[in-house]
Amino acid sequence: MYSFPVLVSAQHTVSVHMAEEHSPLLPNVRVISRFTRRWDLLIMLSVLGLLHNIVWNTWGPLAQTTSKLYGWDQSTIAIFANTSSIMFVIMFIPSAFIIRKSLKTALLVASGAMALGTTLRAAFLTDPEGNPGQFTIFCHICAVLNGISAPLLGCGTMLLAFLWFPQEELSTALTISQIFYNLGPGLPFLMAKQMVQPVDDATDIPSNVDLNNDMQWYLYSQAIPSVLFFIFIVVYFPSGQSRPTRSNLPDKASKCMSEIKSIAVKKTSWFIALGSAIPQGIMRAWLAMMVFDLQQVCFGAECITQGWINTLAIFATISSTIAGVAAVRIIHLSNRTLKITIGILYMFATLVFIYLTLVSLGIVHSATVVKAHISILFLTVTGYSLITSSLPLTLKLAMSTMAPASEVTVACWLNFWLNIISIVFLSMFSISGIGSSWLNYILPVSSAAGLCFILPLQVHQDL
Repeated sequence: MYSFPVLVSAQHTVSVHMAEEHSPLLPNVRVISRFTRRWDLLIMLSVLGLLHNIVWNTWGPLAQTTSKLYGWDQSTIAIFANTSSIMFVIMFIPSAFIIRKSLKTALLVASGAMALGTTLRAAFLTDPEGNPGQFTIFCHICAVLNGISAPLLGCGTMLLAFLWFPQEELSTALTISQIFYNLGPGLPFLMAKQMVQPVDDATDIPSNVDLNNDMQWYLYSQAIPSVLFFIFIVVYFPSGQSRPTRSNLPDKASKCMSEIKSIAVKKTSWFIALGSAIPQGIMRAWLAMMVFDLQQVCFGAECITQGWINTLAIFATISSTIAGVAAVRIIHLSNRTLKITIGILYMFATLVFIYLTLVSLGIVHSATVVKAHISILFLTVTGYSLITSSLPLTLKLAMSTMAPASEVTVACWLNFWLNIISIVFLSMFSISGIGSSWLNYILPVSSAAGLCFILPLQVHQDL
């Protein structure tokens, strides 16, 4: 999301070292040594993003389990997920100043907050017979602390690839970014399925004590990697400022605000911002709430279970990762071709989600329950992959069409509206009496809305 100034500053440091070196032989060695650290930063931010998304989607895969243990409803789960987007908006500007002061400080704050939040949550897991109120409070604290890292993540690693890597390495860098970005929200479904006993089988419901023990290990499986990553940053990452001087910081802030004002008055900026934010923001947020959407789908007396939905999410994550890797292979195409490609992805996603809605509502009937499950599996996986694979394409298209605004400003613009859309979507769950039937229509509507904003977008013929 907002790791971009870090990347530009580190690249600037390379040129400073080159200018300060007088020996004719040493500059080459210095440049290679410093320049190759872009891979270190890419991996660090990708892993941090992976951990952030795992913690962000902790409770979505366990909606029925947490309802049994703690009495949580869909609004509580939605608030946990919504906190990350809210913290992005709150920490947007403070994170920029922290990053410009020191790259190590920024990474320590982000990873340290995540480690603290996950540790507190695991340490204060409530007794199965006790009052879950205290544990709920610590879960909210964890969500807030995890959200502190939000401005560093999102498509920040993808922007790093565009800014730092030469053309011959760009596909590899973007592939790494896409793999970590897409796997993050889906891994909790796999972890929950493997570590927490299902509560779907009415004839063999585990006791609260057994579920609580499973939940303890589930939370530790997130806390331990977060703590280890924080220790790794402390030990590995060298101290030092990310920029050699801070005297021009007010000027740069003024320039950034000037760029934001200039793009805010252009229709093109709004078309591409909303055209990417509405389908992508809702799709990612919907993944965290998909249990509430799909568990209401029934065929006769048999309804879709939490365990089956978790399996569906795992397949969707794997498929979207493959689709995202494939998408980065065409980012070199012209603006016009990128626009057409994004439009095609949105169009097919709209059709797929319309058919999914018809199946979910029982308007399109399946011969057997198994065939209905296969249809929902195929349609959900396909639609999710189509939308998520458009992310690198819309970022590349935005950086080209919104020039001369800097890549950093463009990425901030897109991420800001993506988080705003996510906040609006997740806040809907807190409206009293709204239910969950509206979720049947939100995916086709959001995909169609994205298509409507992308189609009138005016782009240049060439990059």
